[in-house]
Amino acid sequence: MPRYGDHLYRHVYVGQVRAVAQSLAALCLGLAVTSCGDSAVTKRDFVARADAICASALRHTRTIAAPSGTGTQALASYLDEVGSVLHAEAGALHGLRRPAASTGQREQLRAFLSAFDAAVGHYAALAAAAHRGDTASMAREEAALRGAATAALAGRYGLRVCGAGPSTAA
Repeated sequence: MPRYGDHLYRHVYVGQVRAVAQSLAALCLGLAVTSCGDSAVTKRDFVARADAICASALRHTRTIAAPSGTGTQALASYLDEVGSVLHAEAGALHGLRRPAASTGQREQLRAFLSAFDAAVGHYAALAAAAHRGDTASMAREEAALRGAATAALAGRYGLRVCGAGPSTAA
């Protein structure tokens, strides 16, 4: 929760987090319903569902207003909102049923999910550093995000949307 004392800001922030969570929950429910009666999930099914989750998260992050000021507190608030979306996105991805796959494909998927989780952690650490005004830690976390292999790992597995941009755990 942002440290600002402004009640209106808190109300808007909580409302945005709830809207993101509700949208991702609805998407996950819809995906779960479409898989009813199908005991075997194919890689193609998994990729389509994962990319749909990532596309939804990407749309949500694009609606988050950029920081209004130049200070680290404004950036921290922005990163808190993006982090909430990314955290929900990671949970939805982990909640998908895994396809039967070769050992190599299972390892590719595991590597992507692990890299995605690490990127979500870097966003959280970046937000925490911004809240503290710790610019050295912010620079380290930004460098870690720029060097993340999430997009490459997503592409190797066949994902087209997940990890493809900075708003889906670059």
